[in-house]
Amino acid sequence: MLLRLMIVFLLGSAYGQQASVSPKLLAPPDPALQLPIKELRVISSAVTEVPTFSFFYPARCDKDGAIFFHLNKGSWNNMEVLKLKIVSGSAEPTTYLAPADFTANKSGFFINFSVSPSGDLWMVGESLKREYFLFKFDSDGKPTGQIKLAVPEHLDLRDFAVSDQGNILVSGSFDRDANSSLSGKRYIALFDSSGRLQKEFDSKADGVDPNNTGMHEAGIIYGDDGRLYVLLPQNILVVSQGGAIEKRIPFDKPKDFLATHFAVSGGYLAIWLTKRNEHGPLFTQFLTIDVGTGESLARYNTTPETGNAALCFSRKDGFTMWQIENQRLKLLMANVN
Repeated sequence: MLLRLMIVFLLGSAYGQQASVSPKLLAPPDPALQLPIKELRVISSAVTEVPTFSFFYPARCDKDGAIFFHLNKGSWNNMEVLKLKIVSGSAEPTTYLAPADFTANKSGFFINFSVSPSGDLWMVGESLKREYFLFKFDSDGKPTGQIKLAVPEHLDLRDFAVSDQGNILVSGSFDRDANSSLSGKRYIALFDSSGRLQKEFDSKADGVDPNNTGMHEAGIIYGDDGRLYVLLPQNILVVSQGGAIEKRIPFDKPKDFLATHFAVSGGYLAIWLTKRNEHGPLFTQFLTIDVGTGESLARYNTTPETGNAALCFSRKDGFTMWQIENQRLKLLMANVN
């Protein structure tokens, strides 16, 4: 049966011990390097339709290289995620369906999904009463439980991650119906495994800029080192599972580029930098950073050979780029070590 991959990423609006000294802000390495191709693999997958692009629902990957795509089914209140596990040159698919009782009669809709390094998948949904729920799935794609989050009123929740210990970190911003002191401000908070609020990050005490840029320059991931990472327009927060900010890693980016997605693997960070292009695909660059030192290591341009669609990053394999060619999924491994 043919699988329809429709990845919908929309550029829309944009998170131990106490923090160590932040490293000096470094300009992105210049000039940018060409992204090198390490390996080319054509996967025997029944993928035949060219996916659509955007950057609100980036693909996620686990530590074993399985790729999780958002599927656009043309329904405002539905979400499906397709997992492709690459085994011996073939792609083994698993589909994760949003719980039908939540979306029945358009009573709720799904916003985003998150994948842990071990491959656990979660979805976040919003009810028409503006309540937010997290749904966990097993490895067969079946829902196994849900958690209601005790978030404040008038919050537009956009990004989240769940640790293996069940700690939940979320980010979003307050809508125009919130009081004037909150409207448009960024919100970052930590919840426990039952959805109870543990900590709201403060602009003064935690050094989090409350101002929203109006673009979706944000993201949260649970790293393979057991820490939570928060992407902001000019820096990345490294957060313990208890909510302490262990480190702030500032970064710079070329003019007019947005930080739209990121990944962490083996002590390296990779940030997707994108720029609007009125005449074709988005301009895309990738910035790599050493988590330990905060040093910007390299900045890479995509090439006609690689295309500009990166799915995953790992320290071992670099970037996994993808294309559709001759009705087959084409994966390119761009090693940056």
